[in-house]
Amino acid sequence: MKDEIFEVLNPENQRVGEAPRQIVHASGLYHRSVHVFIFNSTGEVLVQQRAPSKDICPGAWDVSVAEHAKPGECGYQTALRGVREELGVEVTVSLLADFRLNQFEYPERGVKDFEFVQTYQAVHDGPFTLDPVEVAGARFITMQELLKSAHEAPGGFTPWLHRDLS
Repeated sequence: MKDEIFEVLNPENQRVGEAPRQIVHASGLYHRSVHVFIFNSTGEVLVQQRAPSKDICPGAWDVSVAEHAKPGECGYQTALRGVREELGVEVTVSLLADFRLNQFEYPERGVKDFEFVQTYQAVHDGPFTLDPVEVAGARFITMQELLKSAHEAPGGFTPWLHRDLS
């Protein structure tokens, strides 16, 4: 994870270079990621619990998949790769929301996470093969239950999940 290379962007979401993940997050450099919401055939959404070893929001509940883009990769490719790597399944994704800027800072971890995010959706009922390096657990939940849980225990969910739900 720490050896990952990210494209570095300017504030207008244009590529200006590349840098290692650690430098990008320590310096607050702009980069790209995707969020994927996976729904089952009854309309419940899959949420994942981030692995305890994650550098940002360890153990928090998150969108179905949150994945950083690799250099030269479009959002669609990033979404497909992220689902395959984190959940072990192949899906078809469709764009829900084009780029928006998420800016979150975690001073206690020395992280400034400034991402241009695209959001996708997919349908899959499972089963899933979770990557234990990335994902501690996953479960389907109704959107109503998710909104209620995120409201009642906001610290148990990633800030970008809160933003995506707003």
